[in-house]
Amino acid sequence: MSLFVTDRKFGISEFFKSNSCISIIDDDFEMNLTNLINDQKLRNSLIDRGDKFAHSYISNQGTASKKLILFLESF
Repeated sequence: MSLFVTDRKFGISEFFKSNSCISIIDDDFEMNLTNLINDQKLRNSLIDRGDKFAHSYISNQGTASKKLILFLESF
């Protein structure tokens, strides 16, 4: 869940465009939080979209620590 407190005119990041999170702009915080808590379908949908986003933008999932150690040992 993302709360926009101040608009710094940087634009919207890819993370927020991916629909993997709920963006709250105005006074709809309570409604969104209630939906997130009570709506299992919405919660599962957000988890699925978050997983898809992570697979698209995060590399070496599950092996990052091992690869980092190998990289550091090569020096």
